[in-house]
Amino acid sequence: MKVKKWSSLFLEMLMVMTGVFLALMADEWRENRQTAKSISIIEEKIIEEAHENYQSLLHQKKRLNDRYSRLVKWGEGLDNTKNFLEQKDFPGFPHVYLASAAWKRANSSQIANLVDVDIITYANRLYAHNDAITRSQNLYLGLMYNKDIWDSELTMVNLKITKSLFKESISQVNQGLDYYHNFLELYPLSNRENKT
Repeated sequence: MKVKKWSSLFLEMLMVMTGVFLALMADEWRENRQTAKSISIIEEKIIEEAHENYQSLLHQKKRLNDRYSRLVKWGEGLDNTKNFLEQKDFPGFPHVYLASAAWKRANSSQIANLVDVDIITYANRLYAHNDAITRSQNLYLGLMYNKDIWDSELTMVNLKITKSLFKESISQVNQGLDYYHNFLELYPLSNRENKT
């Protein structure tokens, strides 16, 4: 009789332990699945944002080239007696907006360290270059529209400086386009969408 009690007690304990073990495994599987889904979402958002920024840079390149051509023509008719900014119809300097919300969310996420290291490393280079473009363009805008800098006696020098700023900005945008092109070849958006 005692043997039956011990064996049934052992069997009940074994069933309870198996149930607890299976429940823990199911929780871990669910947690791992949720983590993998979160990682995938972070990666997809970074790649989507990279596509947006690539398009913004393509548009900026076109705008810069167009404005530079207008600047060259505009410079041919400058009045040397007027301050550079007092000249009529200055073509202006276009500013580009590069998105960074997905990148900031990824960096603030607790699971960001689980994201594919290659994506994070490459994206870090892209966003560092974005920051360089933004800082440069803000500096250029500050220079071009600062009335205290321009002197009517140096109108032609100011035009050369402005042309140089445009050329430098075009160069930075071209470099950014190369970076983005390489990244998007490695991580195309369409492949990521097909996986989900």
